[in-house]
Amino acid sequence: MKILYITSSFPCGPGESFLIPELAELSNRGHKVYIAPIHPRGKVFHESILELNLPLLLKPLLHLIYVVFFIYEFFCHPNRMIRSISILFQSRNKSILVKNFSVLLKASWLSWFCRKHKIEHIHAHWVSYSSTAALIASILSGIEWSFTAHRWDIVDNNLLELKIKKAKFCRFISSSGVRLASERVHEMPLDKMVVLHMGVKLPEFECREPIVNENPKVIVCPANLIEVKGHRYLIKAVKQLRDKNCRIDLWLIGDGPLKQELMDYCNQLHLTQSIRFVGQKPHHELMNLYKNGHVFGVVLPSVDLGNGEHEGIPVSLIEAMSFDIPVISTDTGGIPELLQNGAGIIVPHQNPTALAHAIETLVTDFGLRNEMIVKARFVLKSQFDIQIIVDQLVGHMNPEGQVNLKEMVNS
Repeated sequence: MKILYITSSFPCGPGESFLIPELAELSNRGHKVYIAPIHPRGKVFHESILELNLPLLLKPLLHLIYVVFFIYEFFCHPNRMIRSISILFQSRNKSILVKNFSVLLKASWLSWFCRKHKIEHIHAHWVSYSSTAALIASILSGIEWSFTAHRWDIVDNNLLELKIKKAKFCRFISSSGVRLASERVHEMPLDKMVVLHMGVKLPEFECREPIVNENPKVIVCPANLIEVKGHRYLIKAVKQLRDKNCRIDLWLIGDGPLKQELMDYCNQLHLTQSIRFVGQKPHHELMNLYKNGHVFGVVLPSVDLGNGEHEGIPVSLIEAMSFDIPVISTDTGGIPELLQNGAGIIVPHQNPTALAHAIETLVTDFGLRNEMIVKARFVLKSQFDIQIIVDQLVGHMNPEGQVNLKEMVNS
């Protein structure tokens, strides 16, 4: 198939690295995938995507050439263009309306591009402005489209109900995402709804022996430095562990608006020797770090901020588990769907004492660690293997596919 993926900024900028395994698997199967970021901020950050030789449409959000295609589409398909514009006016507030209109010109160009290159399906990640562009491009070109909804984009509720009605199918990365959407949509068409996780490529090796010689143990938290990730509670947990003479090295891998605040907090608690701010790492460098065997565990102390602002199923945890690295996280969002039946340690969110106890258990109880590794690989093989995920995804995209979407809904 020829597929157009509309992203937020990927492959430019550090975000959306979770797309790499999916795109790589699609490419390996012979599908030609064009990648069009709505906001291609800066240069290509994820260099591993260049090895796939996928066509990258890196034109900026606003470009004079788009005006030509907008006029062309308007005169060639006036009814479709008027229908697209009328849809945008259904945005629930002025801010969303303005942002939706900002993608109209680029969507006109994408519509022309899809027809010219005989694209068979348009897929948008995030049911936000990227899916607005996909919706308009679909209306103008007549090509079927779909979206993948994550978490904050569902809460944002950018024409969510209308997009669900217009899309060929609606992919949610977790069951909690479906529940989140059902709170904002009057009627959920079950024949379109599908729970299909973000997958990872499973390394071809068996469970490794635990790392026992390195001390202190290296614990990694791979997450943007934003409030929903809960870094402050993890820092408090490290302070409790140090006070108990249980030493670990915590590496915070990521960047974000809370960086300076969190660094000041570490200084205040005299933890600068125990906590390292690594900064953003390209995806392949993080995977190599896991592969080299020096990371003893991964912790994601996510919190629920209310009003649906919580994690979906973090790919950062899935990736760590795929390298036989035990993980600790919280009882928020879709995380329990991943860490089911002992595949990881789940603690209450906003509870540094519980986090500290879980980390201490992880670094002292090697029997439990090995049990977690075995259970994690079972969960990944059955539900998060990228080969299985792409099988199902292509089945939904392909007009000749026989996949029954109702059967895919995870109650």
